[in-house]
Amino acid sequence: MYADPKNTYIAKADGFYDDDENIYEGNPDFDPVDDIILLIKGVDDWDTRKEGIIKMLTNRNRKQRHIIGVMFGAVYQKTSLPKKLGEISSGGIHNLLVEISMPEQVTDARTLKKLYDRMDSSKPKKDAFEHAVADIICIASPSYIQLLKGQFRNEYNCSLSTLFETKSSEIALQNRLILALLWPNSRQSNTGHHPFDNCKSCFEKVESDCVFLFESFSKHEWHIVIGVFACRPFNHIKEVNRVFKEKYKASIDETMKKNKYSSSLRRYISTISMYAHNPYVYYAYQIRKLVKAKDLKEDRTIRVAIKASDLNRQTLRREFRKLYDRRLTTQFSKFSPDLAVALSGLFVSDESEDYGGESSEGEGGYTAYVNVATPYEDYYDEFL
Repeated sequence: MYADPKNTYIAKADGFYDDDENIYEGNPDFDPVDDIILLIKGVDDWDTRKEGIIKMLTNRNRKQRHIIGVMFGAVYQKTSLPKKLGEISSGGIHNLLVEISMPEQVTDARTLKKLYDRMDSSKPKKDAFEHAVADIICIASPSYIQLLKGQFRNEYNCSLSTLFETKSSEIALQNRLILALLWPNSRQSNTGHHPFDNCKSCFEKVESDCVFLFESFSKHEWHIVIGVFACRPFNHIKEVNRVFKEKYKASIDETMKKNKYSSSLRRYISTISMYAHNPYVYYAYQIRKLVKAKDLKEDRTIRVAIKASDLNRQTLRREFRKLYDRRLTTQFSKFSPDLAVALSGLFVSDESEDYGGESSEGEGGYTAYVNVATPYEDYYDEFL
């Protein structure tokens, strides 16, 4: 152990986290004091101890990393954990370590502002911003949206909504959707993925939404589209997508494409629809598309992987294996060695792998499970 004052700060911080059972999810033996000792030794000897630090930080969940960060700040006082990790690391691993050691709303607010400021008429920069909006805003809970808005205002002294407002009288439909998602109380009634209530009134709402959507698509009545996808709970949207396709023999995206809606609006609605269907399948598909791309998008892969790791990691690994007959933790070999280890580490937990057999790493295409679990696969290729 280290001498005072570091020992004193660790002793004072020890025990303040014991009242939250969720802190131990995925890591029942979590002990932040041991982690702080590893960090204290490692930040001064990065080259020889970086592997242990990377493994430790990626294996911890978001609440655990917050505790580690607070304790690290108590030890070093004038240096935060993100700042220290930024000083001693470089390359892709630098971006990942800094991002996972900061509060989620801070990194998300900075990402949106940075990509918005860089955006111009070129398609790659426009796509980069829209992908960030889809990753951060489209599938966020109302409580997190308010947290993000508060962070954005505190950091930039302006409203997050200003990124989606224009000086002209005509605001693009995709921006209207995002502005609706930024309203207080949007989708407030149910943000989780609870089973759909099998009551007559619930099914009547789904049926009426499908009819209104179908009629509004041809008339470009945007308020109906926004009303459903920005305000309805995810389990309701899941049923709307299912019933719409059964009723009209075409998916919502196919119908929007036929009626010449913009690819930007379709990207956002497709994101909401697939996440509503199953968040584990959504993230499994996202990760697979990103790691298979010829042009690797490192920043977005890091962002998506970190958000995906907030789910139950064992369940996510299992769903990925069902979809692609491959281990999720082996998907990052195209990246630099340190970054590949870190990305894989985000999906490792102290729980059993529970894969049920050896992994097949061939490129033999999807298993039959895909067609059952991901009805949006066909049109997601264009956007994600």
